[in-house]
Amino acid sequence: MSIWDGIESVQADQRLPYLQPGSYRCSLLKAEEGTSNKTREPFFRIVFKVVTAPDFVEATPVGTTCCVVFLRDKWGYYLRDIKNAVAAISGLHPDNVTGDLIKALVDNPDEAVGCEFQVDVSTEPNKKDPTKVYTRHRFFAVPADDSFKTK
Repeated sequence: MSIWDGIESVQADQRLPYLQPGSYRCSLLKAEEGTSNKTREPFFRIVFKVVTAPDFVEATPVGTTCCVVFLRDKWGYYLRDIKNAVAAISGLHPDNVTGDLIKALVDNPDEAVGCEFQVDVSTEPNKKDPTKVYTRHRFFAVPADDSFKTK
């Protein structure tokens, strides 16, 4: 019997933590698209490292690798949120964010790795069920020498 017996029958789990409320400067590690195993709905995800964090105990610490996942919704908010995030990462005006730019970001990850952006995270009670909390992410560009742009 080997220590590896049964490895084929388990599913790997690489869930990344989400940011706690606060204002963070982050550095992009990758952007990816996929399909949820649970709902079979498409998603867009950005993975990043926290560069600066608020100075309070509950904040996500500097150096933590985190992600934000954008899931398709019936109202189309996810497209607006993706556009805002990609604009912040690229340093472009949101009107200049296109499907081709997002595809380039996903397909050519080396061109955007290290681009810095700001994420402000807040929570609000769910209007229909006050026992639940809604987490809001707002993305902002930060001054940088290099931004991801398609050629």
